[in-house]
Amino acid sequence: MTVQATTQLAEQKNAIGPTFEVLNDGTYGAIYTALMERAKAENEGLYRAAIAKCKNKRQRESKAGYYAGRWQQLFDAWLNKKIGNLRVRECLNPGFVPEEVTC
Repeated sequence: MTVQATTQLAEQKNAIGPTFEVLNDGTYGAIYTALMERAKAENEGLYRAAIAKCKNKRQRESKAGYYAGRWQQLFDAWLNKKIGNLRVRECLNPGFVPEEVTC
């Protein structure tokens, strides 16, 4: 494996963001898990809310699809290195994702 390929792999694994902070495996895993769990809970809540408004089976079937809240958008942006580690931590600590973060 070339040096460039190794560096790219390390960057992907450690999620080097705009803060240029390299995360160790434990910290990366903790952030990943926290974001994934919050996104999952929020997405499930959005889906259940949409289903609760339905009055018949046809309406419920029409609600199948992708429900992504702010936590999912933050998670996706972090994985794609569009948002840095510091900004993610700023959202995880209070447990809230401001709208301007997901725009």
